[in-house]
Amino acid sequence: MEVKFEDFLKTNKNIIKNKNIGIAISGGPDSIALSLLLNKFKNKYSYKLIAFTVDHQLRKKSSQEAEDVKNLMEELCIKHITLKWQNSKPSTKILELARIARYNLLAESSNINKINIMMLGHHLDDQIETFIIRLEANSGLNGLACMRDFSKIKTDFGNLNILRPLLSFQKKDLINICKEKKIKWNEDPTNNNIKYKRVRVRKILLNSNLHKDFISVIDIYNKLKFNFDNMLMYIIKKHIIFNETGICQIDQKKFQKLPNLIKEKILIILIKIIGGKKYPRKTSNIKNLINKLSKKEKIYATIGGVYIIKSKNKITLFRQFDSTLKNIPIKSRNIIWDRRFIVKNSSEINNLSIGPLTEKDYLNMIKLKKIIKPKLPFYAIKTIPTIRILDEIISIPHLLYNKDKFWKNNITLTHVENNLFNSCKKLYTEYLGELN
Repeated sequence: MEVKFEDFLKTNKNIIKNKNIGIAISGGPDSIALSLLLNKFKNKYSYKLIAFTVDHQLRKKSSQEAEDVKNLMEELCIKHITLKWQNSKPSTKILELARIARYNLLAESSNINKINIMMLGHHLDDQIETFIIRLEANSGLNGLACMRDFSKIKTDFGNLNILRPLLSFQKKDLINICKEKKIKWNEDPTNNNIKYKRVRVRKILLNSNLHKDFISVIDIYNKLKFNFDNMLMYIIKKHIIFNETGICQIDQKKFQKLPNLIKEKILIILIKIIGGKKYPRKTSNIKNLINKLSKKEKIYATIGGVYIIKSKNKITLFRQFDSTLKNIPIKSRNIIWDRRFIVKNSSEINNLSIGPLTEKDYLNMIKLKKIIKPKLPFYAIKTIPTIRILDEIISIPHLLYNKDKFWKNNITLTHVENNLFNSCKKLYTEYLGELN
């Protein structure tokens, strides 16, 4: 097992060597085995470890279990931090909301502790359960490709870099590692509650010997998704122009020549990015939109928080101004606004907030000659992120406005899809001119 684990570390040494690595550890055999394996190789690969346990405070024993993990980590000489979900607990969708809270807490603490990557203990059995659940739900290629070794999770505190070293390990392997080291683990009682679909699937698989077959099938879907995603990114980078405010423009004639499946996938990606939504729009809604866009006349449409204008030569997409665009406080050094922009705040000033510019404030800033009218669609300008202290605007980075140099040096905004935008940056100036 150690040889197999080190092979994974060697493959990913550029990601982990000399880095600060977090371990999300619940106290179950999966995450404990992960911490033992990571601890063995920390000196060889020169990484530092910090273990994080999220206490959701949903069960009476959860705080004691977090304390047990802390004691174990102290024995292993691994720094440990307990993160508590303090909010009032929901009565519905508890697992989904607990998951969101967990990743938010891990991301916030990762920022504070300068963690480069967070290791999770997902294993092969988890992967197979996920595949079966998604297969039953008629998931497409994205769903059936399941979890990948490396991924990014978008949270309220920025992107959380995730690495899953145990996806080729069966759970019984990880239990054996804990047994060999004579380490006790905690068992979450929800793991045996058959009201949850995942638990029912787990019990079906318990006595089966289908792991090799499932590995082969999931691997095929993973390769298909990888190649399909590469093709989509190639088309997007070649035929779609972005700017850093999250607006994009598609060449109408080239778009219409694409197969409908490719059109669907491209629009799903763009609408999710531009609209700042957690989940993609329904395929049926996307198909209706494609039908509209195929017509000769000029088209105006909204979907998923995105405003779409189709003219003779171009399809322009930008964030719709609606009630989901809210002004929120900037309470930490890193937050995400509207699931679109990462806000980095080095000022340590209280009462800071971020929200949309709004029509009223935009016109007032023009009137006071604090900004120059940009070559952007008017409806899009209203959605541009704006930093305020109480009601006073102190920074609009995308319109090059800062009340003084202090804000320019201490507040930065980056779109969460900055890498995608940067690949098209050379077209940025030309794009702004075309929109005018």
